[in-house]
Amino acid sequence: MQTVALPDPCLGQPPVLLPGRHAAPHENPELIWLTDGGISRPYDRHGREAGSGLRVPAGWLEAAYLGAWLQWNPHEGRSTYWDRHGNAREIGGYFVIAVGGRFVLIGKHGMQEARVLDLADGTTRIIERKGFSLWGRLATTSPDGRIATLSSRIDDPGPWRRDQPQRPATSVMVFVDLEAASCTVASGTIEESASYPVWTSDGTSCVFRIPFGSTIGSISLSTMAIERRHLPATAGKPIADLTCRMRP
Repeated sequence: MQTVALPDPCLGQPPVLLPGRHAAPHENPELIWLTDGGISRPYDRHGREAGSGLRVPAGWLEAAYLGAWLQWNPHEGRSTYWDRHGNAREIGGYFVIAVGGRFVLIGKHGMQEARVLDLADGTTRIIERKGFSLWGRLATTSPDGRIATLSSRIDDPGPWRRDQPQRPATSVMVFVDLEAASCTVASGTIEESASYPVWTSDGTSCVFRIPFGSTIGSISLSTMAIERRHLPATAGKPIADLTCRMRP
């Protein structure tokens, strides 16, 4: 398996195969971390190695900031924080939901708890849930890395039972201020959960697919309310905002 870098499609450039399987954001937005064979290395968009690598004892690198980094071990289901001096500290039971430079949104298995990890010093702060029961997993960060947004379930359905029908889920869209470790819930609800939200290039709003009814939802940070637009049944999920690349 390899990672594929997709250059700006408006430039007509072919995709680039990068030598790694697990990608993680770099503090430099022009670079990306790739882990393969126990080593994580930074690469640019042309597939060229752009700095020294990090040896990852097990699993792969999830986030890094100024020499500190976070490792995920899928075999043991745990994360480990490494400070810039090479000291390790286990963050048991948590995994990465979203990365915003220095700050990482991490969730606890069971999704009833989420925290913000500060990569600068390894401290974590719990985020108070406001009007929902379970954190979601499909999150993206704003272009400036300050806000992570994701759909989260209002109700906890409990364990699945064969003799009882599964209750339909209702979710809300949650915006997490990573530096403040606080969240805001947009007004309105959606059925089930949203796809990965896609931010506009100017960071003023985001769009996402609502799974039922072939509907695209959008939220502007100025109004913090869900707006809906119905699409043909064959329409896919939004994946990127290219309006800034369109020529007049």
